[in-house]
Amino acid sequence: MKHISFIFLLSAVCGLLSLTIGCGSNVPLTGTVTFADDGNPLTAGIICFVDGHFLARGHLQSDGTYKISSTGRNDGLPKGMYKVYFVGAELITSEAGGNSIYTPLIHHRYSNPDTSGIEFEVDGKTRRFDFTVERAP
Repeated sequence: MKHISFIFLLSAVCGLLSLTIGCGSNVPLTGTVTFADDGNPLTAGIICFVDGHFLARGHLQSDGTYKISSTGRNDGLPKGMYKVYFVGAELITSEAGGNSIYTPLIHHRYSNPDTSGIEFEVDGKTRRFDFTVERAP
C-alpha cells in the first residue's frame, strides 16, 4: 500500500510542478526501456525526466514502451538537457496474511537522477529515446 501511495503522490507532485513551471512548446517523446543483458523490456514502473526544475514522466507498458507527459496526456517535454530515473520498477507479490513483497527489477542506482547515469538532450528533432538498464543484483 505504501508503494501505491508513493506513486500516487509522485504523480500528483509531477503534475503540479509541471503546471507551475509551464511547458512552452513541448516535444512529444516516446521510447523503449530494455535490459542490457538480454534486450527484454522493463515492464513495470514510471520513467521520470528532470532538468533541475521541470519534471515529467511516463508509465512503462508491458512491452517496455513509454510516452512522456508533463502538463497533458503524452504531450512530451520542452527542449533542454534532462536526467532520467525510475520509480516503481518492482515486481509486487502478496503472501498469505496480505503482506506485499516488493522485488526490485532494476539496479537501485536508477532510482535517483544523480546516480542513474542517464542524461540526454531534447533538441526538437529526435522524438524517440530508447534506454537500457541493468537488472537488480
